[in-house]
Amino acid sequence: MTKTSASRADTGRDWPRCSVLIADPDDRFRDLVKQHLGGAVRVVGDAGDADAAVGLARALHPDVVLLDFLLPPFGGPEAARRIKADRAETRVVLLTSGDDPSVLHGHAVGCDAVLPRHKVIGEMLSQIGRSVAALRARSARR
Repeated sequence: MTKTSASRADTGRDWPRCSVLIADPDDRFRDLVKQHLGGAVRVVGDAGDADAAVGLARALHPDVVLLDFLLPPFGGPEAARRIKADRAETRVVLLTSGDDPSVLHGHAVGCDAVLPRHKVIGEMLSQIGRSVAALRARSARR
């Protein structure tokens, strides 16, 4: 069981897919998210702790980072702050275990979204769609 990994699998699609980094202490949850999102996005890596998540985000420059709220050792909100400080355009989604993410809104400063873990797949696909649209718009302006 490793704490971090990076992969660059390509399915041969001719459109740029959104790159995603998944950071959660639960290996099974990370694997589940990768299985469900892997075809729609390019999962560039995963991390089991906040230090690894920040380091991989610096190295891989993902479009979106999924962060568990209780990610050890210093938590998802602090990891989000560090990731955004390094690269503001990275979209950060904080994952919670509760049904009401608005309760944690004050803790999620700098995060682009706060989602309950059990809703991550459907909601994440929606967030990724918005991220891809923003990336395409930014590329079109260049």
